[in-house]
This record gives sequence, C-alpha cells and structure tokens, in this order.
Amino acid sequence: MRKKLILPSILALVMFFACKKSNSSSAIVGKWLLTEYYYSIGGPAIHEETDPKHPSIAEFLWDGSLIYYGDTTAARFCHYQLFADSLVTACTNSNSGIPIPSRYELTDDSLKIYPPCIEGCGYTYVRVK
Repeated sequence: MRKKLILPSILALVMFFACKKSNSSSAIVGKWLLTEYYYSIGGPAIHEETDPKHPSIAEFLWDGSLIYYGDTTAARFCHYQLFADSLVTACTNSNSGIPIPSRYELTDDSLKIYPPCIEGCGYTYVRVK
C-alpha cells in the first residue's frame, strides 16, 4: 500500500514546485513611467530627467508581453522574462530582435533597468497608479 502512495506523492510535489510562480514576476506587471535616464561618454554619468509633456511608458503584461509607447514614438512590442538577477527583453520590431539581458532593481514603486552599455547607462521608471 505504501508503494502505491509514494509515486503519486512524488509526482504531486514535483508538480507543485514546478508550477510555483515567482513573486518578483508578478511584481513587475503593470504600467511604468520613465522618469530619468543616465549615460556616460567616458566620464562621470550624465543624468537626464524626462520631459513630463512627452511621457514614455513601459507596460509589462501577465503573459510576458512588454509594450513601450509614448506620445512621440511608435509602440514597440516585446517579450520579457524576469530572473533573479536579470530582465531579458526581446523586441520583434527592433533592428536585431536578439534578446537583451539587463540588470534591474525592483521595488514596489520603482524599477531601474541597466542594459548592457560599454560606458554605462540606465533607466528609472515609477509605477503608474
């Protein structure tokens, strides 16, 4: 009798842990407003605030879709995957369509994305409520 219960118990445990969703994945879902970006041209980082009259939005959806849009740019449709140490995005209407891994910092109301740049760069977003 015990042997008959062992296999179903193991299968149930495997399915439970395999299907478990990460809290950090759901934390990124929603609309994010770009408020600041920075870059470096070899010296100290140059920080620039965005123009509130021309907002840029990144919208992360539950299904792994990502849409970038703003009032001065055409929408870019992408996909994303969130890992413990990186955010990987791939946009179908970009020049390459190659997935780009970026470091990120995520809190309740702030998202900072650091894509791979030779001299350093980054984007700061705040959650749109």
